[in-house]
Amino acid sequence: MDYRELYDLERYLLDKVTARWHRSGQLSPFDFWCILIWKANRAKNKTKARLQELAEGSFSGAVRKLANDLRAAQGPESRLSVLMVKWRFRLPTAPAVLTILYPDTFTVYDERVCDVLKSFTELRHRKYSKKLWSDYLKYKRAVEHAAPQRLMLRDKDRYLWGKSLYDDIKSQSA
Repeated sequence: MDYRELYDLERYLLDKVTARWHRSGQLSPFDFWCILIWKANRAKNKTKARLQELAEGSFSGAVRKLANDLRAAQGPESRLSVLMVKWRFRLPTAPAVLTILYPDTFTVYDERVCDVLKSFTELRHRKYSKKLWSDYLKYKRAVEHAAPQRLMLRDKDRYLWGKSLYDDIKSQSA
């Protein structure tokens, strides 16, 4: 392995992990751990312990079961439901995992993006429901419309995140 690939973790995830998932349907514990570091580094150990408990075994076994559940899920709504209900992920992390595995379908739910959109902050603490799925789709549409149309979905998310950072720095340096 060329370890430099891990320096830009998001690129590694979107270039290598996404391709591997679509080619083989496999998600290694290493790659899943990288997703957790990328989205929720502070909570990765707590998440690992929860997954092991839910799978009644090892982290490797939990990742294998989680991947099987995602492959068996029928469509995007079912995939989000699997992560939020069975595996007890919250909204900020569940779509992040799905963004790596299905980058053309999911976008990361992010507080900075919510700030730019001036909406959707109330979604972060909600449990999965049909209404939450509907509201997540509204969030996704808002992301798609608020960023330049020429961009792919993941780049729209990055664009809005960057705008939020820019606005924060600009207001602090004035």
